[in-house]
Amino acid sequence: MIKFKEIPNYENYEISKCGIIRKNGKELKQRLDKDNRPRINLSKKGVKTTFNINQLVNRTFLSTH
Repeated sequence: MIKFKEIPNYENYEISKCGIIRKNGKELKQRLDKDNRPRINLSKKGVKTTFNINQLVNRTFLSTH
């Protein structure tokens, strides 16, 4: 079973250690950037921000907060 953890500062978004992201329980589609790295847009208060999936995994699971 894959375990998910809430992404810091982004309510309703969760990520697994293997980089699967979901919002309100629904898996979100990722896309590749020009260097073939997976990216995703997250929305907060109507503002979309693009993130590298690896950054989100590190921020969520390696955070000291």
